[in-house]
Amino acid sequence: MPTDDLLASLGFVPQQQHTKSNLSALGEKMKTHQYGLTQKPTPRAKPYHYPLRELEGFSTEDVAMIQAKILDFFNLNL
Repeated sequence: MPTDDLLASLGFVPQQQHTKSNLSALGEKMKTHQYGLTQKPTPRAKPYHYPLRELEGFSTEDVAMIQAKILDFFNLNL
């Protein structure tokens, strides 16, 4: 299928050991994309304005529903 027909794209990043410093950097990158902020991609690069890209996540209601379903499962199966 030609790539022009795709509705979305998916990319992968190399797996790495998670440390406090690279998780913090990952959080900053995610925030930049989530809110469409301007950031320098590398220390020597010019600032770049990243387009807004809402990231997937769970709402408070989603978390409560998931917790309830898990508890219900264990209560019924113990």
